[in-house]
Amino acid sequence: MLYRLSYQEAKLHLLLIIYRSKNSFALQKLNSTDENQYRLYVHDVKLFAKMIEVQPSLNMNIYKTLESKPATYAIRKTEIKSTFLTAGRTEIEYNAFSASIPRRITVALVGNKAFNGDFSLSPFNFLPYDLRDISVHTGGHIYPMVAYKLKFKEDLFVRAYVDMYEALGMANSDRSFDISMEKFKSGWTFFVIPLTSTLDDSCGFELLRSGTTSIRLEFNTPIPTGGVEMIVLGEFDQMLMIDYNRHIVSDSNLG
Repeated sequence: MLYRLSYQEAKLHLLLIIYRSKNSFALQKLNSTDENQYRLYVHDVKLFAKMIEVQPSLNMNIYKTLESKPATYAIRKTEIKSTFLTAGRTEIEYNAFSASIPRRITVALVGNKAFNGDFSLSPFNFLPYDLRDISVHTGGHIYPMVAYKLKFKEDLFVRAYVDMYEALGMANSDRSFDISMEKFKSGWTFFVIPLTSTLDDSCGFELLRSGTTSIRLEFNTPIPTGGVEMIVLGEFDQMLMIDYNRHIVSDSNLG
């Protein structure tokens, strides 16, 4: 497991607490014939820190500037929502966010039993479930503007696959998260929909927009028995301000 903390402000105290899970906690058993006897062992914990020492003269200039105005950092806040999709349905609309409009939404579908802790199933097996179309309705607009018309069983999903890379800013670069088209079809299905003015993952800071953000799903075949859980990740622009006395203020109105 790797967790990255980026852009930590200078001389702020950082407390990391790691709790070991109980032996009874496990995501998925490795062998269907075993007796579910597992032990969780923490082998090693490491913290890598990159420090930058600021020259005293520059440090004094920073302090003088902070006396008149706070330091401002543009960050992204994330929110995760989930909802249960009952079996037998072919069309669903879900109001995911009702305050600020996110800049980007990521949607994934997983079996309800796996989501709720079935030891024999993987909670990370994100399947398409024969989805025909997915769209986001917000601010009087529909994203994407042209319907998908997907048919995963007939390998008609290339556009959604390419849109995932473009929405994450990886279409025309050497970066990748190693999801091939075969993986995208069989357990790594993520629908990434940008809601920015440029429809990409640029570094620009979006203006505040308020309203209800709903997600509409249409399936070629009914949702299978047991139901499906839809997981939604929303990303919001937010401001973080630190004054001369090191008081941290978050402008939650932007997220």
